[in-house]
Amino acid sequence: MRISIFIDNAVLDAFRSRAESAGTGYQTMMNEALRNYLSETDQPVTAKMLRQVLRQEIPEYLQGLTEHSGRRVKKR
Repeated sequence: MRISIFIDNAVLDAFRSRAESAGTGYQTMMNEALRNYLSETDQPVTAKMLRQVLRQEIPEYLQGLTEHSGRRVKKR
């Protein structure tokens, strides 16, 4: 399918340079990069990912509880 999109010059130059070094077309390389991105974002949530998100979000959540309720939450 043919489309028209705007790409930053720096991004386009980087793809052209890498594609030339790899001996392929820059549009093919861009398509592969987009496919890889989409396949990575469709991955199921792993235990490792969940732990990382919880470590980031729980402290903020607990702080919000203490600010709104006036109670203190014990830290482990």
